[in-house]
Amino acid sequence: MSRTTAQIAALAALVAAAGAAQAQVTFDVITDGSITDVSANGKWVAGFLNSGGVYRWSQATGVEILANDSSYNGLAGISADGSRVTASIYDGNGTAGPGVWTEGSGWTYLGAIAGGGVAGEDGSSYGISDDGTTVTGLAWLANYRARAFSWTSGTGMVDLGSSFSDRSSRGSAINGDGSVVGGFDEAEFGNRRPAVWVNGVLTVLEPDGVGEITSVNADGTVVGGSAGNDIGAAVWSFDGLAWNRTDVGLLPGTDPFQHDAQILGITPDGSMAVGFNASGFGPFADYNGTIWTPSDGLMNVETWLTDHGVDFGGMDIRALTGISDDGKVLYGYGYLGGFAPQGFRIVIPAPSSFALLGLGGLVISRRRR
Repeated sequence: MSRTTAQIAALAALVAAAGAAQAQVTFDVITDGSITDVSANGKWVAGFLNSGGVYRWSQATGVEILANDSSYNGLAGISADGSRVTASIYDGNGTAGPGVWTEGSGWTYLGAIAGGGVAGEDGSSYGISDDGTTVTGLAWLANYRARAFSWTSGTGMVDLGSSFSDRSSRGSAINGDGSVVGGFDEAEFGNRRPAVWVNGVLTVLEPDGVGEITSVNADGTVVGGSAGNDIGAAVWSFDGLAWNRTDVGLLPGTDPFQHDAQILGITPDGSMAVGFNASGFGPFADYNGTIWTPSDGLMNVETWLTDHGVDFGGMDIRALTGISDDGKVLYGYGYLGGFAPQGFRIVIPAPSSFALLGLGGLVISRRRR
């Protein structure tokens, strides 16, 4: 075979492989509600149903309603094996607060931090560790200020603190073993700043900036969130001494004055992240689910699906909220013919095929929301 013939054959094989990889990408609506967290293996999700209550879902079980009533504050989180779910529930006496559902035994109400709680509410859950032992979120103080908290069955509710006693903080995401919490810490004048608590010690990542952390990877060395209006979405990586920021930014064409962008799920090495981009203000803002890689930048997932021949039924995709540890499954929610969220799943080829799908030569290992 001549060299030219061999090159043509190789190119044909590459095109055929690209077509096969593209054909493998699927989009499915799986729940009548929002998806707020994804298990590490991508088999389980948790969220809130449009009809009310907290649920978990897997391909094998379908939707399982875990609580018929929820305060809808905070987020529903799920452990790596899907056996534990956290959400904001009621204590039976009309007070809302963080709770944990355990397979086989049901719900445990976590209560208030010491000296905390306000009328009708103790706080709200935002995340649970991969191993299912630690919950984080927001706990109310009696003076209506809030604090990031960490809960385990051994310690109970622990106040993680804030920089200023008369300002608030919140834990919004957590790593695999519960040792690292990400969220926000309010500055002296009340603006939110991205923050992490490592073994209970607070570090404000942008002391003079604004933003918050909304995702933490499995080992707690990479966090994602927002870094304020001038920057948009961002990722921070810990090098053993300091946290270093990588700016993800905003989608092209985003309103330069009214916008928001956040990272809601991230792989451990920071090589891929998912989230949302909002352009405009209030109910008229244009929300788009996003995928980001260092090589390709920030991408609108609707554009990406369209470019790869994937039919997503005309859904208005509002956010991507999680990614499986092997990078093969993405979850999120959007609107389909109305204003009630629908949860969906995108299944894409193995990471080795990402180059053929326009996602660069990624090495994707694991996420933690």
